[in-house]
Amino acid sequence: MKWKKLILTLLVILPVSGTFHKISASYGNTIFIAQENREPDKLELCYIAQSFRKIEDLEFVTIVDYKALSRDEGQGYGAKWKNKDNTLDLYLYDLNYKNIGNSLDSPFVQEALNSAIEGVRYALQRGIYQKADIGVTSTREFGEFKFLFVPIKIIVSGRQAESVIILTVLQGRFFKVRLTSFEENPKQKIERILTKLPQLIPTKSKVASNCPTDPS
Repeated sequence: MKWKKLILTLLVILPVSGTFHKISASYGNTIFIAQENREPDKLELCYIAQSFRKIEDLEFVTIVDYKALSRDEGQGYGAKWKNKDNTLDLYLYDLNYKNIGNSLDSPFVQEALNSAIEGVRYALQRGIYQKADIGVTSTREFGEFKFLFVPIKIIVSGRQAESVIILTVLQGRFFKVRLTSFEENPKQKIERILTKLPQLIPTKSKVASNCPTDPS
């Protein structure tokens, strides 16, 4: 199953006590940051990162090259924003499928969603999450786009959090959002951030000439 290829990717940056720790991959480096090249998918995310150095009170952290990290071209790229109680990750990838289409009913979309959910279950099995209650999948609209929406309740290092997985197809790629909040009213925080989602959707018509540097 393709989700097994995501194991290293899913464990790169994991929520521990409200922060995210970098986990060393088995072949050495702690994390692979996207190198400057002309990869269109990466530069679309870089455009968003340049336009939104802060989303609410979450600050941009980095662009992550999941292709290099997993040694799998289908894993694409990610962009991360965070503060001490919240994290937002955007992912753009294709799982090596050439004809994903544009329908949420596609079996490819269901496989991508299952992969994301399996990643949560894997984190639970590994003890990274002490608890993970995966809710019912629904369809929600953000702007002109429809997304599959999965709510999740997790406990990490004794702290409770609300999290969501949001997935759609976008110009022949999967676009996934993972948003987690440890705040006192996490659902309210998540919904406020999701109001910005239409502005954060990557498009092939808007690319950056280069990527913003990691502020750390």
